[in-house]
Amino acid sequence: MMPKKGGTKSRPKGHHQKWSRKIYIMQIKIFTLPLFQSERSEEEINKFLRSHRILQTERHFCPDAGGYWTVFVEYMEGDPIAA
Repeated sequence: MMPKKGGTKSRPKGHHQKWSRKIYIMQIKIFTLPLFQSERSEEEINKFLRSHRILQTERHFCPDAGGYWTVFVEYMEGDPIAA
């Protein structure tokens, strides 16, 4: 069966549909948190995590130089968390 010609609805004159497309880009950020006296680093990473759409995190402990944590964060740029 063939579709009818002119089967689409026509819009009133002067009506334009505006297309908007948001672009989201996956990004990474790496944090290093010292084992001791890490309050400022913890505050920085917590603020970042609360304000971005997080896709995945990985953390690794390194015993060198007195010990520290490295946190690898994948997030979407341009896609903020809805308040």
